[in-house]
Amino acid sequence: AFDDDPNVKHFHRAKNIFLRTFYDIKKLGSLPRTALFPWEPEKPWRKRFAKYYVRDSVEMDVVKIEPKVDFFSKDFTRHDAQIFYYFLTIHLRKRNTRIIPTF
Repeated sequence: AFDDDPNVKHFHRAKNIFLRTFYDIKKLGSLPRTALFPWEPEKPWRKRFAKYYVRDSVEMDVVKIEPKVDFFSKDFTRHDAQIFYYFLTIHLRKRNTRIIPTF
C-alpha cells in the first residue's frame, strides 16, 4: 500500500491517497515474521487474496506513520477530512476516471 509505484494496482485507491495526503509514511525496514508473531499464521480464508498473504507469513514491514504538521487547522476540520475521503471514494472507483475533465 505504501509503495511509490503508480503502476501498482493498489496505488490509486482512495485510502492510499488519503494516507499520503495527511500522513508522512516511512518504511523503516523488514523483519522476519517470527520476530513479531511466534505462532503460525492461519491459512487465508479467501483464496483470491492468498497471494497477498504469502509474503506476510515470511516477513513483515516496519513502518513509521506520523501526521503531517498541518494536518488539522481552523480551516480544515475533521468533518472536512471525512468529506474529502468521501470525495476520493466516489471519484476514484476507476483508474481512468477524470476528476477535472480535459478538453
